[in-house]
Amino acid sequence: MEETLAEGFPTDLEEREAYFMSQISQGEEMSSNGKEATCLSSLKVEVDSMVLQVQTQSQQHYAFTRASRSTLNQRL
Repeated sequence: MEETLAEGFPTDLEEREAYFMSQISQGEEMSSNGKEATCLSSLKVEVDSMVLQVQTQSQQHYAFTRASRSTLNQRL
């Protein structure tokens, strides 16, 4: 986990999705190798954090888009 924190997390939405998918893949591989107990619990924490960040950004983007469209419509 310390190694992952040292690497940091991607900031771009597409990079986050790629990171998320790679983490899922690693978790599935560890699970098939029988190492799932410790590894999957730390992976779940990371994935939950990433999902929350993506959801927050999506909500912010949606709110910004609605506000922008509203402003544009008022000017027209």
